[in-house]
Amino acid sequence: MVIAKSSTILIILAFIVTIIATDIYLPSFPAMAIFFNCSPDALQLSIPFYMLGGLLSTPIFGIFSDHFGRKWTIIWGLGAFILGSSLCLGASSLILLLIGRFVQGIGGIAVPVVGWAAIQDHYPGQKGATVMSWIGCIVSLGPLLAPSLGGYIDTAFGWRGNFFFIFGFALCILILMIFYLSEHKGPIQKKEIDTAEVIHSYTVVFKNKKFLAYIILYSCLICGELCYLTIIPFFFQSRMYLTSDFIGIYISSVSIAYFAGTFLASQTIQRIGVNKSILVGIIVAFIGALTLLFLSFFQSLFLIPILLAIGFYMAGAALVWGPTTSAALQLFTERKGAASAVRSLVITSALGIGGFVGSVLDDFSIKPLAIFLVLMCILSLFLYFYLDKKNNTNK
Repeated sequence: MVIAKSSTILIILAFIVTIIATDIYLPSFPAMAIFFNCSPDALQLSIPFYMLGGLLSTPIFGIFSDHFGRKWTIIWGLGAFILGSSLCLGASSLILLLIGRFVQGIGGIAVPVVGWAAIQDHYPGQKGATVMSWIGCIVSLGPLLAPSLGGYIDTAFGWRGNFFFIFGFALCILILMIFYLSEHKGPIQKKEIDTAEVIHSYTVVFKNKKFLAYIILYSCLICGELCYLTIIPFFFQSRMYLTSDFIGIYISSVSIAYFAGTFLASQTIQRIGVNKSILVGIIVAFIGALTLLFLSFFQSLFLIPILLAIGFYMAGAALVWGPTTSAALQLFTERKGAASAVRSLVITSALGIGGFVGSVLDDFSIKPLAIFLVLMCILSLFLYFYLDKKNNTNK
């Protein structure tokens, strides 16, 4: 149990550094657009480029973790993430930055793909859902602190300082993992990879409709969240006239809601169960999206109501994260690594879509963003009722 806890801590730290790579540099967007002499839309592509890298490498890490073990698969992935971070740090043009973000994404996705499978190996059943919710509570501190930290780093050291911080943080975790990350002793098949078997494993996972419904349900909400994160730095600068440090503070303040949502998820799972916790999360997110849509019809926009509306949406998404992750992965045993890879594949695709949609929507209005968030909540609600029907049929 001590070994399981220490490995879980290292996985959490690795996930924090890869997830803050998404938003620590958001307050630097306006300054980076000037440095690279590019439009905001062009710079915003650095977010979907990160997701695209993860999208392409996800299936590889899933199969490797099932065949060669969790430890070295996640270590090699984190090493690739560090390489990408160094490329971003030294980028002298937008093209080089996008290449660095792509390589970051290739390696960074290994942490959720392999890490969540490893945690579910150690904590089966409803215990796994509770543990994942507590983990969500802890890792949400990364997005909570990252934009604010990134704003101060940008003010003190410029935009490159953010990538230097990510590089150093990830390198320290990599060294610790080499010496202290334990290898799981479960049903991992350490043997040569057979192409037909790989195709069969992923086919079995993709054919599981309940698994896909759980994952896509959460993916819809996280897609809306990335759309918001892509738009909001430029919106705050153009409509609220905020500087990079204050942009970071306000983005971080909204992330408090995500932290609260993940904390409440561990409580609601124990009291009302996994599936009802998912419904509560969707409803909370829906309230936030509808409130933001209502606010968008007023010409005079105020910062606090906007932040509260977005906060409700993010709290709802956080409530859904732990239960859907555990419920989906618990549907498999021997193919848990492949299932975790497919989960990350779907979620990464959703993140990429959210970042792309954010790059094409109007940066100077919240109405298109609000409409998009409402649509994502409707899709999530539809999938919930589909799952509820499937679960009742199987009883």
